Amino acid sequence: MERLAERLTELAAGAPGGGGTDEIWTRGVRRARRRRTAAAAATVAVVAVVALLVPWVGDREGPQPVSELVVPALPTRVNAPGAWSEATGPDGPVAAIGVATRAHPMGITDSRPDMELFTVSAIDGRATWTDLPDIRRGQQVYTFAVSPDGTQIGWTFLDKQAPRDRRVGWAVMDTATREVTRFEPRFPKRAAYDGELAFSGDSRHLLASYVQGADQEHQAHLLALDVQTGEAVDLTPEGTRWNPLGSAPTGVVRLAGDTVVRTDPATGEESTDTLPGDVIDASWSPTEGSFAWIRDGATGNDPYVLWVGDSPERTRPMPLEFDDGYEPRQLLGWVDDQHVVVGHWRTWVHVVDVTTGEFDRLEIRGEGDIFNPPNLANDLWSAPLREPVAREGTSDPRRPYLWGGGALLVAAVAGILWWRRRRRA
Repeated sequence: MERLAERLTELAAGAPGGGGTDEIWTRGVRRARRRRTAAAAATVAVVAVVALLVPWVGDREGPQPVSELVVPALPTRVNAPGAWSEATGPDGPVAAIGVATRAHPMGITDSRPDMELFTVSAIDGRATWTDLPDIRRGQQVYTFAVSPDGTQIGWTFLDKQAPRDRRVGWAVMDTATREVTRFEPRFPKRAAYDGELAFSGDSRHLLASYVQGADQEHQAHLLALDVQTGEAVDLTPEGTRWNPLGSAPTGVVRLAGDTVVRTDPATGEESTDTLPGDVIDASWSPTEGSFAWIRDGATGNDPYVLWVGDSPERTRPMPLEFDDGYEPRQLLGWVDDQHVVVGHWRTWVHVVDVTTGEFDRLEIRGEGDIFNPPNLANDLWSAPLREPVAREGTSDPRRPYLWGGGALLVAAVAGILWWRRRRRA
């Protein structure tokens, strides 16, 4: 053993760096400490990464595949996209279009909310943000519409270069290809856009209004814009001041006092029906086997009344006592010839049996900060409602990173302090 100790001492003296056995022992102890410190730091890093990724993966799981990809349908409830969702659409037929609050990150922890357009898929009910080519992020969308079959959306076209968001025409997007067609007719110098934006019952024409003058006392024009040919047809006679619209499977339905005018934009053929009272809304069923209209109250105290029948010439009043106390104000579509969907400018609707007067209430508003009741693709009421897929992007994606980064920083500081304490020892 003495010989072994002497031999080890000689080897230590001749080793690179020299220094003797005491110094070699000290260096060995330091090296062992560094290895333990590195191992501890690696363990902490792994734990931090796992803590970082697990909540991120769970939040970004997204919608699951849908097996019912056959018939476009309305969802049982219209959800807005998650405020932090980055998913954009549309990618096929649309069931609804609306405006909701979308969050945009600012810096590390702040965010900015904007009111932005979204669409809801008619295939799986998934809601996605819709970035229109003529609308800047955060810019107000004035008017928009979805075609009855959900294959097109339309909106007011803005001049992004002009001050005060000057409106110069309209645009239509194919919901499957996202191809855009623009309509920029030559207007009088003092033309203001006005009225609602809608599609004809066959989804062939976008219906848009403008007023030739500075106020409502001037001539109002209703244009039928052919989405296939680009042709614009003015459907309003001289002296019209307003252009409320009804609906039918084909053609364009205009309302004027107690008169319902139905026009074929392609041929110019027109039919007129006079009803016993001022008309708020009017609609033919998909097969035209039924007709419904809403009569305005004669005075401020009279209720709005739903009238139904098999034709405009043969209708009868159907007083309805809805459980929420609201009166019928809109005709949103038909399930079939026997059931009409009545709206109230609210987030629920009533499906009314036009033969018995019985009705069911449907709450169509889902989750998310939705600004107004969304516009629905009216033809899709004829299909059974479908449960939408789960929402995505409902939480700030930066939170897991901030939490994981904070944990990693704390672990790193703790590791440094532990290493220094061991070194002093």
